[in-house]
Amino acid sequence: MTRGCPSVAVTRCRVGSTMRLLRLFLFLILSAPAMAAEAPPAYKIVSEDGAGDTRAIAVRLDDRAPEAGLKALAFALRDKAKPGKTPAVIRFYLPGMALSAAPWAQMRFQDQAQLEINGLRYEEVQAFAAETAADTRDILGVWLTAAPALPGRLTIWRNAKGQRFAEWHLRTGKKTVDELIEVKTQRGRRYEIKGSEGGYYLATWAGPLELGEGKVVIASAERLILPKEQPPVAATPPPAAAAATAHAPAAAPQLAPQALAPVTADAGQSALTTPAVKAPPRRKRSVQKPAPAAKKKGESVAEAIRETMSR
Repeated sequence: MTRGCPSVAVTRCRVGSTMRLLRLFLFLILSAPAMAAEAPPAYKIVSEDGAGDTRAIAVRLDDRAPEAGLKALAFALRDKAKPGKTPAVIRFYLPGMALSAAPWAQMRFQDQAQLEINGLRYEEVQAFAAETAADTRDILGVWLTAAPALPGRLTIWRNAKGQRFAEWHLRTGKKTVDELIEVKTQRGRRYEIKGSEGGYYLATWAGPLELGEGKVVIASAERLILPKEQPPVAATPPPAAAAATAHAPAAAPQLAPQALAPVTADAGQSALTTPAVKAPPRRKRSVQKPAPAAKKKGESVAEAIRETMSR
């Protein structure tokens, strides 16, 4: 008599073992992203101040990170702190953020651990990037806004007629669209908001977008860079700079492609500074300037920002 399971039972045992291995394999595959998300992000401690309940550590992150990764990093920094130097709060700053500004996120350990994320979350930025990559409009630039401005994504684009528009997609889901008037300046491309009381956006050559009203800069937004983006073929210097250097081409300053990335130069404006064959002289005629458009009643950029700050 054969010991163990009969032939049918042996087959069932083998099938059961195979199913257990398959379930284990699927569990490892599905849990891999979660374990990877909990890995602490790259960072650098930039300051440690205070003592006891007021001790704080400022950390500079290489980039935004998921909430699980931030918590893992915060607990790791707390656990490896020397006796008497355990932090009460850990503040996280993104690249380029001043330490005097409000942190992008912070972890408090009083009573119970609590993570606060003030700016756009990692998942929100990923969603905005995916939407921008699928956008088929003629986009001139995309920026991420944060406090003191309303958090969201600001897209500047133009239609087939060459008109410029700004679409502000807030994290709440609300969208606002304003028509713009583009003016080229020494610092970048300035977009004045039609119907506003001096509201404007300034796409600087360096990359950030300034949000302002009149002569006051209210907030700054970081540029959203996509892998598919390519640097412009050629730069169009401001007219004032081109005139000042017309007699000294060898000494004319050259802008790096990275500095020109904020807004792509369009063909219409490039033609204004490109030498062309002289046409026969025409008889001058008077041109009547159109009357300025009436201002529309609505919220200005500053009013929208003040609304957030008052909450």
